[in-house]
Amino acid sequence: MNKTAAASGIMEVYRAMTERISRKIRFRTVQSKIFTLVFVCLIIPFGITFYYSFNSLKEIITDKIGTSVQESLHLTQSNMEEVLGQMMSAAMLVSIDQPVARVLESPGEMSQYERLKITDDMIFKLNSTYLYKMRFYTAIMDAQGQLYSSLENQAKKEIIQNFAWLPEAKAANNQFLWVYEESNLISANKKEPTLIVAKSISSADGRRNIGVVMIFLGVNELGPTLNTLDGTMVLSDANGKVLYRSKGMQLSNLSSDEPVTRRMADSSQGQFIEDIDGQRYIVNYRTIALTGWKIAQFRPYEAVFKEMVDLQKVYLYVIGGILIVFILIAGTIAYGVTRSLRLLRLKMVKVDKGNLHAAAVAVRGTDEIAELMSTYNGMLEQIKELIQNVKEEQKQKEHLRFKMLQAQINPHFLLNTLNNIKWMAYMRRDQEVGDMISHMAVMMEASIGRGEDVIALRQEIEYIQSYVTLQNIRWNGQIELRTDIPDRLLACAIVKFTLQPLVENSIIHGRGQGRNEAQTIDIVCEEEQDHVTLIVRDNGTGVPDNKLRVIKETLAEPQLYRNRERVGLLNVHERIKLHFGDAFGIAVNSAVGEGTAVTVTLPKLLPDGGTHV
Repeated sequence: MNKTAAASGIMEVYRAMTERISRKIRFRTVQSKIFTLVFVCLIIPFGITFYYSFNSLKEIITDKIGTSVQESLHLTQSNMEEVLGQMMSAAMLVSIDQPVARVLESPGEMSQYERLKITDDMIFKLNSTYLYKMRFYTAIMDAQGQLYSSLENQAKKEIIQNFAWLPEAKAANNQFLWVYEESNLISANKKEPTLIVAKSISSADGRRNIGVVMIFLGVNELGPTLNTLDGTMVLSDANGKVLYRSKGMQLSNLSSDEPVTRRMADSSQGQFIEDIDGQRYIVNYRTIALTGWKIAQFRPYEAVFKEMVDLQKVYLYVIGGILIVFILIAGTIAYGVTRSLRLLRLKMVKVDKGNLHAAAVAVRGTDEIAELMSTYNGMLEQIKELIQNVKEEQKQKEHLRFKMLQAQINPHFLLNTLNNIKWMAYMRRDQEVGDMISHMAVMMEASIGRGEDVIALRQEIEYIQSYVTLQNIRWNGQIELRTDIPDRLLACAIVKFTLQPLVENSIIHGRGQGRNEAQTIDIVCEEEQDHVTLIVRDNGTGVPDNKLRVIKETLAEPQLYRNRERVGLLNVHERIKLHFGDAFGIAVNSAVGEGTAVTVTLPKLLPDGGTHV
């Protein structure tokens, strides 16, 4: 830490103190009071009043619109019930007609001409009485699948004969079955879904189902009946399936679990506002009693209130302009009142830029400005005193550093002596002694170092290999060190002597008392997005649960154990945190008889620019 860095740190403290004082003064000055008064007593009450008044007006308009739309929907509902009732009446007429029943029950007793004449007469009768207002089609099918229909397209007839729901229609005695078919059964040139009502036909004695009658209506025929209101008109069944939709919003199906379907299911008629696909709609609906279907009008909320919203914007612009003018006038008045504070601020800016020799300001009066000036003068004197203290501390640190450099002379002398002994051993062909001294020299050189605290992972692994080699001389080669580290991560930064205490623990505690067998120590490195993980795992005896719990508590709250006997794990853990931050450190997992695994988490610091902290 040099003098420039020390001065920079002091200035940061000063800047934080000035900001804290400035925040306090902003709530005490006349200028802040004026703006607070305007905001609290004018802007907020007006905004609340404006918001609630316009919202209340919107609710009143929405209710009025709902009443009007419900009256129109009631008429549309009546017209739809009339159309559906005509289809049901036509189907009922066919189901009780005796000549038609004879055709279906005993087709072999009549010629084809007679059967066709009876069915055609019935279809003509329906078109002349019940089904004359729209383009309806009729189909009668006997139990053998013979079809009598007003449809001329033979392909359409084959589609009808293969309807999957026909068995259900035949089995529904005296019940009407309503079906929505996507198949194009009516129009030859365009895709038009079909609405069908089907009813079974019973024999004369009522014991057998001898056929089924179907009345077809293209859904586009419902347009004139449904499109009587603005917005999008939708006809849906009880499950939310859309049977008809006029042009407008894009709406396919309303599933039974969607909010719109659930809200319409609550009652037979009503009005609500719902957000659909990011747009708000006013929804009015009524229920067709014959089928339980829903007729709904979806009208964009913005379209209904467009004029009102435009008027609201005009009001906001006008009142906003008035408020701006008022604030400018108030600001001008406050500016004149707080001029002394601005002059003081200029002095503080000069000090912030490093000009500590600025003259102290003269204090006049006893108001808030005088208090601030007095605080400034006292703080300026404190900063000067702190900087002088830092200079003295820096001198002491330089002196200590000189002493430390002197203290390294003796270890270097010992290292040179070890190297001489090593070469003497090699010259006398004592390979084992020479190797031991060589590895010991590596470890000693690592401990002396060049004053650096952080080294490359490659160097740390080399130290570990030398250490394990020395231990194998003692344990007769029973310790096997295995490393699995990607080449790219060997350049990753690590605090020096992070792994050596962990490997030492694996050897000393992992072997246990009286254990004389091979031991394996694995060092694995894994790369994450912003950090790397080193795992030191052994196959030793493991750590008992009570001791493991104490170790984890020590790592979790190291401040509680600093005054006790130092342990290697805690030393490594704290050094990592001091260098890289609280997000990094070590974790221990172990089980008796299964070995121990120590996980070291480090930031990914690479010389190629892959730096993530």
